[in-house]
Amino acid sequence: MATITGPARDARFSVGDTVSFTGVGADPEDGAIPANRMSWVVTIHHCPQGNCHLHFLTSATGSSGSFVIPDHGDDTHLTLDLTATDSD
Repeated sequence: MATITGPARDARFSVGDTVSFTGVGADPEDGAIPANRMSWVVTIHHCPQGNCHLHFLTSATGSSGSFVIPDHGDDTHLTLDLTATDSD
């Protein structure tokens, strides 16, 4: 199981802000997942005039990291996804 511990799910940011993120991973057989088996992807969801599409922003490995909010126009939001990979 992967859990994002920061930022809060409903956090709001502005263009140019630096977003710091943290997370943990756990598995019933392995216990805590080490940082080198945790990966992050930040995706821009851009919906001009209702025409939604995705843009890859960045990725990272580890239990934490940061990125800067880009200026990508109106009707935009970002998602931050964490994957924790167990030994199997």
